[in-house]
Amino acid sequence: MNEAERPISPLRSEPKTLSSVEAMLMFREKGFFTTDWNEERSFASDLQDNHDGTISDHVTLLMWQQGGSVGFMTLADAKQYIAMLNQDCFAGFSDWRLPTLEEGASLLNPHGRGGDGLHIAHPFDGKQGWIWTADTAEEPGISWDISFYSGYVGCGEEADVAFVRACRGAVTEPYCDLALTQ
Repeated sequence: MNEAERPISPLRSEPKTLSSVEAMLMFREKGFFTTDWNEERSFASDLQDNHDGTISDHVTLLMWQQGGSVGFMTLADAKQYIAMLNQDCFAGFSDWRLPTLEEGASLLNPHGRGGDGLHIAHPFDGKQGWIWTADTAEEPGISWDISFYSGYVGCGEEADVAFVRACRGAVTEPYCDLALTQ
């Protein structure tokens, strides 16, 4: 598919508080796959391995870490991890962040990676099977997370642990002014 034919589907990038009903309706409206709310996936990504530890999606115009955090971490530690990526100018950028539930859901895939059973497309690393999002639930101290192990979306206490897979807004040329991040 050439660039002019690609459908562009920008997703909400600002964190917000979502009820379970709002999240379920969003999954159905956007056509995102999840084993509990919408097993039919009509949303289609157009992924490109950038060969620098990142993946670009030409439909959502998001850039993702191909992998992510090495281990599980609390939400507070996840935010510190994001700050470290920005300080280190990971892949030449300093605007990495946690994805919203909507953005993270765009990675859920009913067909997964093949043999490992994860509900995330290849070329993403399969080690980060459960990730934090920037969105919160209605209950204080509860945030939304996504399981690529089961294709399930849920909420966890911010003291619980999950992996981090950071994203950034636009698919653009690398830019990082190290003087600004010091």
